[in-house]
Amino acid sequence: MPSGGGQSDKGQSRMNWPVKRTVLAVLLLGAAALVICMLFPREPSWEGTRLSQWLADFDGQQTETRLHASEALRRIGADAVPFIIARLRQHDSPLKLKVVGLLKRQTLVDVHFLPAEKWQRRALVACDALGPAAKGALPALEKLLDDKRSAPHVAYVMARIGPDAIPALTKATTNETRAIRLSARVCLDLLQTHSEVLFPAPGGSPQDSDFNRRISAYHVKVLRAAFLEYKAQHPEAGLPGSMDRPPPPSIPPDFDPTQDLSTNRSSHRQ
Repeated sequence: MPSGGGQSDKGQSRMNWPVKRTVLAVLLLGAAALVICMLFPREPSWEGTRLSQWLADFDGQQTETRLHASEALRRIGADAVPFIIARLRQHDSPLKLKVVGLLKRQTLVDVHFLPAEKWQRRALVACDALGPAAKGALPALEKLLDDKRSAPHVAYVMARIGPDAIPALTKATTNETRAIRLSARVCLDLLQTHSEVLFPAPGGSPQDSDFNRRISAYHVKVLRAAFLEYKAQHPEAGLPGSMDRPPPPSIPPDFDPTQDLSTNRSSHRQ
């Protein structure tokens, strides 16, 4: 009898092993799914369209397309900030660019590659649309501000976030790079005066709310600040012809930043 009972226990143990294995597999799959969800959170959306597509719409030629994308970002709100931060931090290594260049030379498979610089630009426009809701992106923006190539755009976007950006912008006014110092100084002035270049008046023209137009008006102010600083530091240096006058304080009312320079000049003459 005892020996028969032992054989029964062994048989039951062998029969339970497939069940145990299935349970173990389910637990492992569940743990893997949890890790994936933590590492790659679901991308937020609005009106059935994912955040990445709204970011791509910031490249649109039509003002209405870009304004609709800005409204989508405001609707999504702070949920978009972690994804925007990831784009701000995106970087293309020389090796990556070299590999992409080699892949583009072949004709078997189409290679779709968007440079990090393009993703960063979209992320900056997204921060602009979010305004104060993008406060969580300030550390990433401040780090990006050290890049003099993108500093003017970055400083402007930080100012759009509001007073929380003042400490970082104030620190940037002593940066060793002139472009960064000028951009930070102009942005602090725009914040202090609550300029419409930063904060369009309610009820104004939709074009006034468009990032492309506002950033163009801002660049005019930075250019003017650079001119006046140079003149103050070199009062004895004369500039040839019309260059001896500072740039206009604002862009012409009919200026369209999506058109080329010749188009804007002809429309302005009319």
